[in-house]
Amino acid sequence: MSAAIYLKPYKFTRDTFTDRIPFWREDLSEFKGKPNLTYLEIGVHEGRSALWMLENILTDPTSTIVIIDDFGEHSYNTFISNVSLSGQAYKFKILKGLSTDKIKEVPWNSIDIAYIDGSGRSDIMLADLINAWDRVKQGGVIICNRYSMTKHLRWALNAPAGVLDLLEQ
Repeated sequence: MSAAIYLKPYKFTRDTFTDRIPFWREDLSEFKGKPNLTYLEIGVHEGRSALWMLENILTDPTSTIVIIDDFGEHSYNTFISNVSLSGQAYKFKILKGLSTDKIKEVPWNSIDIAYIDGSGRSDIMLADLINAWDRVKQGGVIICNRYSMTKHLRWALNAPAGVLDLLEQ
């Protein structure tokens, strides 16, 4: 399945992103190919969404990607292998650690697009959103994962839907 979506034969163990591609393609089309874009992703796992952004939106050679993740050993090794395979490792800045700590290394008003996918817990999602908010430029975009979940998963994870609803008010 990856070969049809990606230009390179990246390795992924699971797919939690492909169903979002039509929405991202449409919603982020205004950014495609623009120079000097900076994309922040909190919670990258093996790199599926970051690599899609690299190949489809951040196509100008001056665009960069900032990654924040505490990584498990397997996901880190897979991610690094995938980034290397992309042939564009120079575009990546990888901040390995907790998002609430590592976000401090990202300058304010420096991000054009942010994707928050680090934790399913609402308290951490809220912290990530607050921390990303001041780092995203005016006119930028923040995308959040895990808004829609089953009732059981929302309860089990203390999921972030309520946090996002609160921010919309």
